[in-house]
Parts: sequence; structure tokens; C-alpha cells
Amino acid sequence: MNLVDTGDLLDIALGGAVAANQARFNAEWNDVDASTGAFTPGHGDGLTNNATVVTLVASPGATTYRLVRTLTIYNADTADVTVTIRFDNSGAPRELIVAVLSPGDTLVWSLGRSWKIVRNIASGKEYGEAEDTKRGIIEIATPGDMREGNNNTMVIVPGRVQYHLGVTNCWGKASGDGLTLNANFNITSVSDTGTGRLGVNIAADFVEANYVILCSLIRGVTTYAVGDVEDNNLRFNAQFVGAFEIESYDHTATTMLVDDPASYFWNCLGHQLS
Repeated sequence: MNLVDTGDLLDIALGGAVAANQARFNAEWNDVDASTGAFTPGHGDGLTNNATVVTLVASPGATTYRLVRTLTIYNADTADVTVTIRFDNSGAPRELIVAVLSPGDTLVWSLGRSWKIVRNIASGKEYGEAEDTKRGIIEIATPGDMREGNNNTMVIVPGRVQYHLGVTNCWGKASGDGLTLNANFNITSVSDTGTGRLGVNIAADFVEANYVILCSLIRGVTTYAVGDVEDNNLRFNAQFVGAFEIESYDHTATTMLVDDPASYFWNCLGHQLS
């Protein structure tokens, strides 16, 4: 950020009156003599004056270039303040940034790094962390964050949605003969383990075998009659962290008989490994 003319300057103003304390600012620069190229370090600091414009970095002298190195504005007030910093070219001001600072926040500009907000450590917010009403750095939720399910400031990426305890971790559709996996998510394979039995193998295992499995089927016929009313359940002692088995059977006049349906469906929810 360079001030190259005697009419160039940077100024600052707040959006209104402060509750208790004015914002504090600091600036550092190097003055370069246009004739000799000699560098002279410079520094300035001060306080805002509510909505009244205050000079942040004054104009350079004749035959001098002012190379601004850093700007810092600290909110010493007890309430949020809106800070506006402008570049003024001989009475023609133009906004460079408008930022909302919470108490204890610092707005920083540095050469080659552009603008950033350093959050107040006491607020519990991390460096530059975004909030509902403030721009900033957004963190990606880890599988552990997804399982906890109580963070409202992180971003959820597609590859980690399934780790949330409130969403499906795996699902699928398979043919009734157990030979074809028609569609799925997080399933490696299916197998025909017997008449009316389908084995399902999960890609990313669950932490324990107490996850929930919802299963259903498509009957092989459209009419209801003895031998044509099919039902399904999970096979006893066949649920593991990485696999389970579904059974299909017909209603008959006297008992139940295993029978292959037209298709199997399933949906699983639980605590999945990363």
C-alpha cells in the first residue's frame, strides 16, 4: 500500500459513537526519497473519534514515497464497533475495508498479507474464526466432530457426512438371489448365503455391533395368498461391525418357509469408524 502524492492519505472512522473507549490504531511505514532512494522508517498511532474521520497515515512530503508496512486497529470498547478505513486521494476518499470488531478484536493489514481479523483470545474464538455474522476462517469438521454433532461453526464436506449419528452410514439394494448389488453406499459386496438369506459386507466398519439396521424387500408376486406373503428380518447372531445377514420367508398355512424375494433393501445408522 503506497502513498505517492502529497494529497494521498489513509483515514479511519467508526460507524457511530463508542460505548466506552475509542479504538486504538497503529501504523508503520518507510519513506523513500525519490531523488536518493534513501529509506526513513516512520510510525504513527492514535485513537478514533466515533464517526468523525481521523487520519490513520498522513500524506508523504514532496519528492517522497510512503510505503505502508503494517496497520493495526484494536477495539478497546465494551461493544462491537464498525471500522471503515479509506484511501483519500486529494479529498476523494474510497473505502478499502469495512469490518465489524468485537471487544478485544484486532484488524490487521500487513505488506503482502492483506486484511485479517485476530480474534480476542478471551472470547474463546480461534485466530480469524468465522461466526454467524462475521467473515473469517472456517474449519472443516473431522469424523470425531461429526459424531459429536454439537458444533455449529464448522463446515461439513461430502466425504464426512456419513459419520454423523443422525444420518445413514450405509445402504443398499440387492437382487433376491443375492448375486447382484444393484445400488449402494459404503457396501463392498453381497452374497447368497442360502435360500432366503442375503449376506451384506460393509466397507467402513462400525465401532461396535449395536448399530441400527432397517431392512425391507420386494415380494416376488403381486397377489396375496398363502406362500406369497413374504416378510423379512435380521438373522439371529449374524450382526457384526462389518457385516450382517437378512432373512426372507413366506407365510404358509402352518409355518414359515425361507424364500428368495425379488429384491432386498437395507439402511444402517450408528457409530462408524473413521
